[in-house]
Amino acid sequence: MFLQSLPRLSEEWVFPNRSASGRAELKACIAELFDAAGLKDARWHDLRRTFGSVAADEGYGDATIGELLGHSRRGVTQRHYIRRPDAALIAAADRVSARIAAALDAPKVPRR
Repeated sequence: MFLQSLPRLSEEWVFPNRSASGRAELKACIAELFDAAGLKDARWHDLRRTFGSVAADEGYGDATIGELLGHSRRGVTQRHYIRRPDAALIAAADRVSARIAAALDAPKVPRR
């Protein structure tokens, strides 16, 4: 919903590079966000690992998780030229994201 409210800079990329010809490199920006939030030991890859672990907990197989995380095992043509949204992958991403969102919204239990 938030992303839909932003102006589109590219039809293909959510976060395009300056020329809108590819994706933006966000590693440094995300690292700065983590640091500003006081999360000095966390990085973007931790988010990917968490997403993959939650997907496994939800019962998705390695192939589905690999696709969700963008791991490539397809040819150049499929990877670069053919864009087909996969309803099963979209549903899986939505389900995993909803579980993570619910965990973030859950009341915090004090640690002893």
